[in-house]
Amino acid sequence: MVEWKVHPISNTPYLMEINPRFWGSLELSVRAGVNFPLLYTRAARGEKFDPVHNYRAGVICRWLLPGELLRYLSQDSTKRESLRIFIRGLPGLAEEWDLKDIRGFLSSILCPAVTLLNPKYWKYLTR
Repeated sequence: MVEWKVHPISNTPYLMEINPRFWGSLELSVRAGVNFPLLYTRAARGEKFDPVHNYRAGVICRWLLPGELLRYLSQDSTKRESLRIFIRGLPGLAEEWDLKDIRGFLSSILCPAVTLLNPKYWKYLTR
């Protein structure tokens, strides 16, 4: 991942960071049509491939477990959306959901559920 920041006055881009790992919002890129892990694999294997110049704008992907769920439960009820709006589009919009990887989906539910059994986790959540 390469991160740039554009100076507000000069409009000059400055390199902020080069990170050799994939970023947390990677699933959004994949769903928008740019599969960075696949492109990286093809490049590493020396395969030829066409560069990706387009992606689908407006794609929504939510980190449901535990991110969005914790946000919803901990946010003041006067400031959060209704439950109906919160669950709209689920499970399809959740990055954990993939019909081609049901085991991955199940593990993304079971691992956080097992973590909830640890008292140290509850201390972290309630601080």
